Amino acid sequence: AKLPIAAHDPRFLQSLINYNTLDICIDGLNEVSPDTRATINTFVEHHVQGHIILTTQPLEWTPPATAKTYVLQPLKRQQIAEFLTSRQGILPEDVPVSGVAYEQACDDYLASQLHQTQSKQELTAVRRFLSNPMDLSLVAQLLAQGKDPDLLNLQQQQYEIMAEDYQQIHLYPFPLAEFAETVYQMRLHDQITIPEEGCLDELQCMERYKMVLTLDTPRPRRTGILSSSTCLKISYPERQYLSRIPV
Repeated sequence: AKLPIAAHDPRFLQSLINYNTLDICIDGLNEVSPDTRATINTFVEHHVQGHIILTTQPLEWTPPATAKTYVLQPLKRQQIAEFLTSRQGILPEDVPVSGVAYEQACDDYLASQLHQTQSKQELTAVRRFLSNPMDLSLVAQLLAQGKDPDLLNLQQQQYEIMAEDYQQIHLYPFPLAEFAETVYQMRLHDQITIPEEGCLDELQCMERYKMVLTLDTPRPRRTGILSSSTCLKISYPERQYLSRIPV
C-alpha cells in the first residue's frame, strides 16, 4: 500500500513499524546485490519490534542478527507426483500426452530423476528443483508435450516449443531478437511502457504455453509496463499480459 504521508513524515512510518501496525514483506533477497541485502539487514536490525518477513532461495548470506530463520523442506516424491498430476487441469486440451499416458510419463520421469544411485548432494539438488512449483509446472508442460524436461534448461525448452508452434502458425520465426531489443532499449532509457502494435500474435502464442499470464483489468488500458529487467507486462483493452522473456 502507498502511504503518501510517510514520505513527508518518516517518524510516522517508524511508528507504524514499531507498533506492528504495518507488516513488511521483502521477497527475493537472492535477486538483489550484496549491498542491497546489507541495507535490508541494517533496516531489519534497527526495527527489532516490527513484523518483517524476508524470503530467499538458497543463498550464502548472513541473516540479520535479530531474525528467526525458517527453512522450507523439499517435497517428498509422492507430493511431487501428486502436484504433477494436478497440473492436468490447466494443460491445453490438445496436448500430445494426457490422461493415463501423462501420469505414466510423470512416474517415468521421477524414476529417472530420483534414484538410489545418485549421490546425496545430487539428490538434494534435484529435490530442490522439483519442490519449486514454478519449475514443476514447467516440467508438467514439457511432459505433456512429449519432451524430456532438463531441470537446468526448463525455460529454454519451453521457449523452443512455443517458438516452433509460432512458426507453424505464422510461417516465420518468432521475432525474439526484435522483441528482446525493444525491451533492452526500454531498460536503457528507464522506460516502463512498450507499444502494443505488432506484439499481439507473439503474446497470444506465449499465452498458450503459459509464458504469459492474463490479468483482468478494471477498465480498458493500452499500456505496457516493464516491471523488471526480464519481466514484461502488456495491457490490452480487456487483458494484461505478464511475461518473462529472454533478453
